[in-house]
Formats: sequence, structure tokens, C-alpha cells
Amino acid sequence: MRLAAIACLALTACGSEAPSPLERQEAERDLAERAAEARLVTLGPVGLTTSAATYPFSTDRVALEAGLLPLLGEPERNENADCGAGALMTLRYDEGLILNIRDERFVGWYYDGEGGDIALSNGIAPGVATVDLGGAYRPIDSTLDGEFTYGDALGGFADADRVRAFYAGNNCFAR
Repeated sequence: MRLAAIACLALTACGSEAPSPLERQEAERDLAERAAEARLVTLGPVGLTTSAATYPFSTDRVALEAGLLPLLGEPERNENADCGAGALMTLRYDEGLILNIRDERFVGWYYDGEGGDIALSNGIAPGVATVDLGGAYRPIDSTLDGEFTYGDALGGFADADRVRAFYAGNNCFAR
């Protein structure tokens, strides 16, 4: 402990401007927390969260729409009867967010907007370089160009070295 204190004083005396690894981690964590507080919607592997509520998959469509209305406005509603697992209703928001509804329940999301008010819990959004996803990024052998997994429960699509979309839950992709 004494040695660490002496080393710290020595660095201060020398005018070291470089933050320590611990200081960098704390600064990054603080920045991520402030960004999450400012974000309208945080996307996750089992649903989404706003500053007012959490909407896990299986949330009633009416409650989900009502909760998002003050944040994202009125969605465009569409029906897709051609999905293999059954028909999906999609709620499409101007920000690039699509919410998938089956039997009046929230079952999945797809996001191809570029950050700002909507992002993953770690602040990552489409447009980020795939290299910035670290070891959680794993390209997969798919009939869909650029498909990858991100962690255990998220997926996405990338063009060359940039993410173009993320998704979780039930989606309807033509394979």
C-alpha cells in the first residue's frame, strides 16, 4: 500500500497526464451511465427499456405501444403473414426501430438506425466498426450477407467492417 502511494506521488510530481487503467475504466463507466440516462430506448437480449419502464419479450402490445408513444411517436403497423413461425405484426418507428408482435405480444426487435436515442445497453448502435465489438462479435455461416452473433442472444448484420443492424428475439428473415 505504501509503495503504491509513493509511486502515485512520484507520478504526480513528474506531471504525468496519462490516466491510470483504473481511472480510464471509471471514466468509461461514468460515460456509459450518463449516455444510458440520456437514451430514450435501450435494447437488450430479452426486450427493451426506457427511463420509465422495462418491456420484456411477452409484454402486451397495447402496453408497449402506450409506453413508447411519448418517446417515439405513433408507429407504422404492418402484417407479415409469410413468416415460417406464424404471422407477425410489425411496429415500425421513424428512428429505424422495428418491434415484432405475435398474438398481441412483443416477441422481438430489429434496429438499423444509427445511435443517438436508441442503442444497446453498452451504448453500441449500428454504424460502429465490427472490430469495436470485440470477442463477442462472431460472423456466422448464413444465407444472409454479413450476419453475425453478438454475445449469447443478439444478432446483427454487417457490411465489410461496419454494423448495419442488430436484432433480438423473433424476427422474420427470408433465408
